[in-house]
Amino acid sequence: MQVDRAPLNNMKALLGLILCTFVSTTLAEESTAYAFIRGNPVRKIFDRWLPKGLPPNTDFTYELRTTPDMKIELHCPYISLHQDGEPCSKYLFRIIDGDYTEDVCERVKKFRYKSKTNNLKIQIKTGDKYLKVQPRCSGLPYK
Repeated sequence: MQVDRAPLNNMKALLGLILCTFVSTTLAEESTAYAFIRGNPVRKIFDRWLPKGLPPNTDFTYELRTTPDMKIELHCPYISLHQDGEPCSKYLFRIIDGDYTEDVCERVKKFRYKSKTNNLKIQIKTGDKYLKVQPRCSGLPYK
């Protein structure tokens, strides 16, 4: 008799993700979260730590890591940030992939990014206004 091990493997991956995810917060409005991903995607990255939106003057970085032989694909169906004055002056969505940095400062639909490394940081900054709907992003490892 052959046993389907897929549900067990999915549970192991989920448990590994839960055990490998933690948050460190400083006294300022800055915070950082980390996740080590293997096979299953990390969904709704910002909802986990900031489920009610992004408070004013937030500087939040989410770092996705995977094994050295893998890279990370980031998918955000919708990004919408307030803009006061110069673009990216107060409200910012930033991808940090090794030495490469990419900023998103407006409304973007179906944003995708494939990393060049196995370590991808996603930083979001807010200005003086509360941001009710943060970007709904997911990260998935790929070869």
